[in-house]
Amino acid sequence: MHRRLTMSRHKWPRIIAAAWLVHLVSAELSASSPDDGNGLTSSSSSEGTDDVGNRSADGAYVSGPSGSKRKLLLSSQVFTFLKETSFLRVEPTSWPLQQTREITFSFKTQKPHGLLFYHLLEESSDMDSVPNYELYVMLENGRLKIIHILNTEGNEIFYVGKGLTRDRWHTVTLRVTPSEGEMRVRVDHEDLNIKLSSLVHRGGYDIGSETTSSYLYFGSIDPKNSSVDMHYNTDSFFGCLGRVSFRLENGSSVDAALTVEEDVVRDCVDLCDKYDFCLNGGRCVNHYSYYGCDCYGTHYEDHMCGYDNLTTVTLRGNSYITYRIYDWKDRVHSDFNRISMMFRIYVPEAVLFLATGEHDPKNTVAASIRGGALFFSIDFGRGLLNVTMGSNLHDEMWHNFTMIHDGTQVTLYMDKMIHTLRISDSNYYLHLDPDIYIGGVPHEAPGLVTDLQFVGCFREVYFNQDNCLQSLRKGEPKARHNGIFPVEYGCALVDTIPLTFPFAESRLTLNLPSKTRLDISVDFKTQQNETVIASSLLRSDKGQGFWEIRLKKGTAIFTIVPDETNPSHYWFLSKGKQLTDGHWHQVGVIFENENVELTIDFNRKLKDTYPRPVELVGPLVIGGFPKQHVMGFVGCIRDIYVEKEWVDPRKVVGTEYAHGEVSLDNCQLINPCNNPNACEHGGQCYLDGSRFKCNCNGTGYTGKTCHFSNSQSLEPKYIANKQIKCYSLYIVPPVAGWNPGCGGCISDEDGNVVGPFNHNMQREMVGSREAHIRNTGLEGFYMDITYREFTPEMLQSLIHASKQCYQHITYECFKAPLGLRRRCHTETRDSPRAERIHPRSLDSMANGCAPAISDDSTALADWLALAIS
Repeated sequence: MHRRLTMSRHKWPRIIAAAWLVHLVSAELSASSPDDGNGLTSSSSSEGTDDVGNRSADGAYVSGPSGSKRKLLLSSQVFTFLKETSFLRVEPTSWPLQQTREITFSFKTQKPHGLLFYHLLEESSDMDSVPNYELYVMLENGRLKIIHILNTEGNEIFYVGKGLTRDRWHTVTLRVTPSEGEMRVRVDHEDLNIKLSSLVHRGGYDIGSETTSSYLYFGSIDPKNSSVDMHYNTDSFFGCLGRVSFRLENGSSVDAALTVEEDVVRDCVDLCDKYDFCLNGGRCVNHYSYYGCDCYGTHYEDHMCGYDNLTTVTLRGNSYITYRIYDWKDRVHSDFNRISMMFRIYVPEAVLFLATGEHDPKNTVAASIRGGALFFSIDFGRGLLNVTMGSNLHDEMWHNFTMIHDGTQVTLYMDKMIHTLRISDSNYYLHLDPDIYIGGVPHEAPGLVTDLQFVGCFREVYFNQDNCLQSLRKGEPKARHNGIFPVEYGCALVDTIPLTFPFAESRLTLNLPSKTRLDISVDFKTQQNETVIASSLLRSDKGQGFWEIRLKKGTAIFTIVPDETNPSHYWFLSKGKQLTDGHWHQVGVIFENENVELTIDFNRKLKDTYPRPVELVGPLVIGGFPKQHVMGFVGCIRDIYVEKEWVDPRKVVGTEYAHGEVSLDNCQLINPCNNPNACEHGGQCYLDGSRFKCNCNGTGYTGKTCHFSNSQSLEPKYIANKQIKCYSLYIVPPVAGWNPGCGGCISDEDGNVVGPFNHNMQREMVGSREAHIRNTGLEGFYMDITYREFTPEMLQSLIHASKQCYQHITYECFKAPLGLRRRCHTETRDSPRAERIHPRSLDSMANGCAPAISDDSTALADWLALAIS
């Protein structure tokens, strides 16, 4: 007997949050009756079934085979496709492939993908199959895509139109002239003339005959029709489609029978006409099967615009927010985009937002602040258009900025100021990448006048109808906060940006603006008994020396050493007490024309003179000494002023001016082990001198931060789409102390990962005396099954992290009766849902393989029994 456990990890379905009325609306749509007062009839009918959802269709029929009556599709009819299974099957009465023919229809949708129609020839019998012909007209990334397939001549693919996802009506006309090998497609006012090489080569359609009937599927295909063999996978259409008409070369119309309509609603459903419960001026948005509320401009949020406690976040110059407007596969060209935000900024320079499109023609939408003014840039692929608006925006007051791009016009609102840009180019679409950035960027980008991260507060940040910060608060995966610490909600006053110096080697090197004057002020907090806050070299009549601001036993000391080779000869000025108590203090020095002034905490000053001339030599070192890593400062420093000019920490951290891991973390990581991400997977952080290290013992991981598994992960090999004989399991979620187990990996074309795991039962045992099952009434054979290195806890964790779990039993029989099902069963023991499962009879399935346990993870058995009944 051989037993195998197979676990299958499927892609997780997308979850769409909607208003609480979604279920009510969906239920009512599906249960609509002909006299519901709104004319919305959910249809699931085939030919010959009456419908009263569209009164003009009553009594309209077209003759079918053998004189049967079939419903006539009227060119005035419109349908709403609400589900993945929604489709129409339409059969034109006389629309032969060999003649010039034309189809016109209209649609509107919000989705980037969807099958509009699929045309194919009817197979009259299995013995009389027609040659290969298919015509697809679909939406792909908001563009109309046409695929023409004819025998082995190759697949011909064409695109026309863009931005067809704005929920506006679009009209498509497709005309094929076989004798000339031409196809003409018009989408609204855009035309595409196509030469079909397959028709040109063959001189037209030389397949079938003028009596060969054809049919079209609209929306999707019938899953019950197994004879349809589509060469391309398509998404189902969601939205409204109708006004379908068929014509021949002479302009005469062709009747068409509506033979099947499944999961569609007559007329174009607008739920906002019936279910507009948006509050406080929120705009109802129809999504056909449910509705939502656009709360832009209402100063309310949540699904019905009824929540006035607006989501507000504080950024401190060390983090930013990304928002995913769609997936990569759903990128579309858009001629309408709205970006809006309320912001309160405390610094004169920072990024507001950035959206880019990296594929040619490259697009950019960017806004940033410099010198208290807003700089806006937009690029449709022909160069940046720039606008400057506002002044003194860093006044710590709330401001609004909104950009509305509508076709060839871009309107900017900066508080009460309005500026309009007009695009003269025919390319007025934006083709944006999925991620937009709010309050910062991961790298430099065109259109931004600065890349400094935002310091202040945001609220009411919208991209089109999406409230980005509300999504962040709700934990939706499309909104992410990029920073060391969790997002800070509410609006806090950020009057400073502290720098953390976690190690004695941490320091900043800045330029000294003057050789004869020193004017420096620094706020600091530390608990070091003795350390250097600032210093630089100098030249004197004695040679090369240095000056420094030192803390010693709680006192601040300004020292001048005119000759570094003789440090015992120095001049100093000292003041202050208990300055190393771990609280914020200020120290400042002004040295000019032999006059020295030492200031402590802004109000205690001490003055003296140094009677020898000196020349200051850069660089200015903050947090240590220029030549040696001695007395390095460990703690926090903020508000560095040199010659009365503020040194912006965002401009020095992460540049050549910073050395030894100076960080922006709001002074929370003086001890690096306080970083929640210091050690991963349960590793223990500890300090080793001036560095932190991670103890990874017992975690199953290694590396500086316990990031790398001791064994190879499944993921990279799965991505390579290879079958692997053995891989080391990466436990999901990772649990400290668990060793990896060995199994297999198979990735299928649907993107699923299937991992079979071997057990401890050898095939030879099946033939052993203990495993023989000889006759009715004898005792069954029991064995405790284990799975290689996996403990029961590891298996349970893997099962819960998997989409499905299966166990299979394979059995082999010698001289066994054909009716094995009546005589043999398997059972699980020590399971909350122990049950007997009978294998399929040998006379119904030759391989004799049957599932042993259901997909309920609680039914994982410690024992497996095979017994004679």
